[in-house]
Amino acid sequence: MNEFSLVNQIEQIETLLSALKQQTGQQSAHSRNQSYIQIHQLKTMVSQYCKDNQINLNDFALLANIGRATLTRTMQDPGNSNIKSIEAILNVMGKQLYIGNINNES
Repeated sequence: MNEFSLVNQIEQIETLLSALKQQTGQQSAHSRNQSYIQIHQLKTMVSQYCKDNQINLNDFALLANIGRATLTRTMQDPGNSNIKSIEAILNVMGKQLYIGNINNES
């Protein structure tokens, strides 16, 4: 194998590696975006969880160890709700609360 052939093969490998890194990065970003939900969608999340698990809101409130009125209030206006109530609701669904930038930058 001559030097030119070796250099050419290395360049091809680097090009393929770069393309693979770019593709993997795009897939990771896509996966991250799909796994995050904005807090104003809490009502939809709880409703879907109850439907999927065939429970009512009273049962959900019991699982979250909060009152039914607190659950309703938090679902209606999570932005003005107690963080402990939000965390209790998310915990029932196996979710956590994260804080991030609005523009999705680090």
